[in-house]
Amino acid sequence: MNILTFLSGILGSLVAAIICAIIAFLFKRKIRNRISKWLLAITNVGAISVYKSPDDTNYKEDLKSEIEKAKEIRVFTSRGRFLEENPFLKCFSNNRCVVQILLPNTEIKNPNWTKSHYEMLYGEEKYDYKIIRDLIESKIDVLRKTHDKIEIRKYHSVLMGRIIITDNVVFFTPYCLDNTHPNEASIYMYSYKSDMYRWCQWMFKQIWQNSDEII
Repeated sequence: MNILTFLSGILGSLVAAIICAIIAFLFKRKIRNRISKWLLAITNVGAISVYKSPDDTNYKEDLKSEIEKAKEIRVFTSRGRFLEENPFLKCFSNNRCVVQILLPNTEIKNPNWTKSHYEMLYGEEKYDYKIIRDLIESKIDVLRKTHDKIEIRKYHSVLMGRIIITDNVVFFTPYCLDNTHPNEASIYMYSYKSDMYRWCQWMFKQIWQNSDEII
């Protein structure tokens, strides 16, 4: 095989790949999503997927798929209302995987990161901190009573976002200064090969080791 034949073969393959990518982009949303995920995963340049909000259909499908096959699940969140909904509810009920959950410590007052977070989110005059505190504490009680194998700890740190770590991906919802409610905020999914996934694991481990264990 001479060099021209070799190069023409490579060029032909590239052209075919580009044509296939264009067709997928124009006509098949699922294929387009798979191609995007594959390219971003192998290049490690950013999120595999970006979802507009927790109500995004693609987010719900991807989250369900990852939770159902995960052997380990770690969650860092604020109120954690979603933890009593599927796919988490079904997963917790089966007691088939390791689950660690970090929820805010509402008892420490100096500084009170939880109160500060909700003041920024709702405004000082538009919410009752006692209600927020009671919701978080009741969430802990419900999870403890209904799912005895779940490990829960109370953290004392900035409420930086909602983080869901599985074996293969992390779903990250950052809390932003525009006061967008977490239920309306964008969600980013990163592969286990990415630096962001490794950072979330490191961050979770650090906070977990320095949080109060719930007996």
